[in-house]
Amino acid sequence: MRYFIFFLLILTFKPLFGISEKDCFFYFPDSSKPIELSHRIFSADKDLPSAQLNVKELSSLKEGDILLRKGYGWVSDRIADLLDEKTRVTHCGLILTIGYSEPHILHTMSDHRTNGIFVEPLSAYLKQSQQGSLVGIRLKAETDKTGAVVSESKRLLAKKIPFDLAFNDADSTSLYCAELFSNVFKNVFKRDLLPEKTNIYGLKAIRMRNFLNPNEFEILFNQFEY
Repeated sequence: MRYFIFFLLILTFKPLFGISEKDCFFYFPDSSKPIELSHRIFSADKDLPSAQLNVKELSSLKEGDILLRKGYGWVSDRIADLLDEKTRVTHCGLILTIGYSEPHILHTMSDHRTNGIFVEPLSAYLKQSQQGSLVGIRLKAETDKTGAVVSESKRLLAKKIPFDLAFNDADSTSLYCAELFSNVFKNVFKRDLLPEKTNIYGLKAIRMRNFLNPNEFEILFNQFEY
């Protein structure tokens, strides 16, 4: 029974914190044989077109902005249901433009390619995002510290911090997507910009609607409202 519950937790939290909706493997504690989670479970609606940014949206993004998205698949839908938020986003990343010929994005994921914080082209990030699910936001608090936010994010990137599969906010040795930026903001602003959490199956998860708090963030665009 405990294995069944563990499996459900894996399915439940996989997309919320950026675990890629692709084939993956995990090990039960008393087994040396991996259990495969088929990508079909996580990508039931891959026939839907991926997200796109129009010219106005793309031009509005600058270094240090945050791009929220909703991933593909049945599990992403269930996570959005559990969060019960108006804007059904399940992942976040930091826009980087300086030093790149095209926009890139810094975020954290766990899949067959990577485990932890990494940087990829924005175009790759969009391919893993549902059409009409992008929300661009910008920090309001002390905008002169945007550079510090980027620098702190890159510092954590350089430390090769792994993805937080335990979803434990009290332990910063590993980080899930919202936890990454919660720690970045705390280190830069010395306060919690993402304080609201929700309890899901006994685990406290940072609510994505923290990013839509008008006291802390400016919404550049919200495709859910189109």
